[in-house]
Amino acid sequence: MRNIQDVHGNNKLTEKERLILLKMQQDEIDGHFTYQHLARYAKGEDNKKVLIQMSNDEKQHYLNWKKYCNTLDLWYWD
Repeated sequence: MRNIQDVHGNNKLTEKERLILLKMQQDEIDGHFTYQHLARYAKGEDNKKVLIQMSNDEKQHYLNWKKYCNTLDLWYWD
């Protein structure tokens, strides 16, 4: 199996490892949009704030994984 370097030129990943990270990356951006959507319909400002924070956290996780996958954005709206 061929090795792939991350964007920093180190931490060589196998193709299998890279695919696992891509799945994790996709899960994080899916979570971002799910929490963002739920926040729109949340009752109460406290609930809305919590869901927005969760959405932002998931987006940050997505961006962190993106660094290791060396990918273009998996999403195109926000």
